[in-house]
Amino acid sequence: MELPEIKRNLEKPVRLVLKRHYVDGKYILSGCILRMNRERTGFFYQAELREISTGTVIVAALEDVYPLNGKTP
Repeated sequence: MELPEIKRNLEKPVRLVLKRHYVDGKYILSGCILRMNRERTGFFYQAELREISTGTVIVAALEDVYPLNGKTP
């Protein structure tokens, strides 16, 4: 997901795809987190997702989150 898409998709269902962990499902995008990398040379974003049925919070890389009406891998 790109940064401009975050505001449009906040509190809406999105798709999380983590092929390495066999995860491919719908979640609610509840927030976006800005973090500094370990070398303190730059920043990166993470998505805060909420599971629809249980409300469990998941933090994932923004690159692994897709709008439901957008392109998926």
